[in-house]
Formats: sequence, C-alpha cells, structure tokens
Amino acid sequence: MIKYQYAKDQNDRLIDISSLKERNRNDFKFICVGCGNELIAKLGRVKVHHFAHKKVITCSGETYLHTIGKQLFFDTYTKCLNEQKPFLIEIYRKTTCNHYKNELGHSCTLTRQTQQFDLTQHFDKVSIESREGGFIADVLLSNSSGKEKIFVEIAVTHSSSEEKINSNYRIIELEIQSEDDFEPIKRRCLSVSDSNVKFKNFKTEERNTSICNGNCRVKHNFFTLDNEGRCLLRQKTLVHIKKDS
Repeated sequence: MIKYQYAKDQNDRLIDISSLKERNRNDFKFICVGCGNELIAKLGRVKVHHFAHKKVITCSGETYLHTIGKQLFFDTYTKCLNEQKPFLIEIYRKTTCNHYKNELGHSCTLTRQTQQFDLTQHFDKVSIESREGGFIADVLLSNSSGKEKIFVEIAVTHSSSEEKINSNYRIIELEIQSEDDFEPIKRRCLSVSDSNVKFKNFKTEERNTSICNGNCRVKHNFFTLDNEGRCLLRQKTLVHIKKDS
C-alpha cells in the first residue's frame, strides 16, 4: 500500500502528516491528491507516520508528486509574502578579479561564485497552472507591473519542453522523484547546489572587482625558456608572476 506524507482536507488545504497529533487526527477527512480517494492518518509508534488509502486502490504516484509540488510551492511562497519572509534562490554569477589588471594586464575569472536573491522582493504574485503566452506554467511568479515573470516547473517524469526553454522565459525546474526532493521548497531556498534544482535562462550581471586583495591563489599556465632555449610550460599565480617580473 502506498504511503504518503501529504493529503488534502475537506477544505482543500494541504496537510503534512507531521503536523497531526493523535488528538486531532479525526478532526479532518483526508483526500488523496493523486486519485481523489479517502486517506487515513497512520500515527503509530513504530512505523513512520504517513497517510494510506482507506481502501486498496490504484493511485498515480506521478500525479501525486506533481500536484503536491505545485501546491507546496504555492502555499510556502504565499506564506512568505503574507508574513514578509524571504524565499531565496542561489545562482551562479560570473565573477572576475581585476586586482592585477592594470599592473600585469591580466584578470582571473573565478568559477562557482554564487549570488543570492530574495524572490519575494521582486515577485509579489504567485499562481498555479497559469497561462503565459503559448505556455502554461506549473507555478507562475509575477509582479504588479506584469513585466517580470518566472516559471516554476515540477518535473516528475518530463522536463521542460525545448519550446518552453527557447522562449527565453526564466524557468526554475525542480526534478521530483520522491517527497524528499521537496526539501528545497520547505526550507525556502532553491540553490544551484541542489542536484534536483535547475535554472534556465537566468542571467546575472558580471562582478568585476578586486577580490583577492593581492593574495591571488589562481594558477595560470605560461611558457618560459630555460638556459638552453627550450620552451617549458609552468603554472604560477599572479603573485609569483609579479615577483618574477
């Protein structure tokens, strides 16, 4: 029998099994979002708490995960807006250290530098299954001006189509294989460091400034000639190159 962490109550609210106690387990009628049939709350002392179907029935785990992902994101983001809490994303930003640019004519391009943004500061509207242009977003983030939009896609078995990606809309895609993959949503931070979170068509301004303060640790390849005129490949930081010049 399938075990689920989430269900909806008779008021269509999303319920996490971890929020239920023995004293209030019978206060609600629980409905499966995957098949629409009734669930019961299992709150035993030995097994992990979960919802189970009241009757043995065929249920689509794919539909369950996709529906829960959309609703969980919508509920979490809406709560952030109402309570003025941040909902963050972390994306890569091209960063260049120009400390030795004028002196040596070279800059260091740094990799895997991240930049953090609070989505609630830019997008004050959230909706489920909204049409935008010729596409339908699982969750659509937008602002009051209507000029900025982000698609949030819950990918259980299918990733975003090539047409949607090529539309240049910014897309946050969450690859969901199990309920554990909802964790980035629950902690209100979607990061490039999360293996199941993908950012498509996001562009950030390049950061070009002195980062190393003269203590460069990035090694560069360059050629030198030895005493016999042979060309040798060496690796040195800009600090050592400056000392040798």
